[in-house]
Amino acid sequence: MVRTRQGFTLVEMAIVLLVMGVVLAVITSLISSIPNLKSTETEAETLAGNFQRARNTALFTNNTFYLEFDLDENTYRGYLIERVDGESREKEKFDHSLASSNGLVAISVGLSGRVETGKVRVTFLPDGSAEQVAVYLGEPPLASQTVIMNRYGGTTKILKGEEPLQLEKQWSENLESF
Repeated sequence: MVRTRQGFTLVEMAIVLLVMGVVLAVITSLISSIPNLKSTETEAETLAGNFQRARNTALFTNNTFYLEFDLDENTYRGYLIERVDGESREKEKFDHSLASSNGLVAISVGLSGRVETGKVRVTFLPDGSAEQVAVYLGEPPLASQTVIMNRYGGTTKILKGEEPLQLEKQWSENLESF
């Protein structure tokens, strides 16, 4: 009488569990990267981190770094201009898209006013300075979060609601307030 074993061996069971774990990890990472599932608060924190990343990249590479917002496509990207042998090349560092429920409502750069359509480029100079920027995030036309980046220090603030960019036009006359 020949007896056959039923079920899996320990090695076969380990391989099945390993494959199931890898598939579960891939599915989880795909679901978490879907922009619709991210909250406006999370997108504001991501944007604040990308402002710091852009400033630090400009400082550490001693090159000009650009952060370009496309309000129509609801995306922004960061790229570096590298100069090699007298030629300049664009090297993309990151590209980020947002959902319409927590997307780009408008941007204010310096004293230029509020921009609601088109492309807006923020330039980080090699010393890390850039224009003061306010990015309004939410479901258009209402902004639920405002991310403000300071011009010289590069610090960012995340505020609830829509806060206008407050720049003192006669800052040289009011030095005590700075």
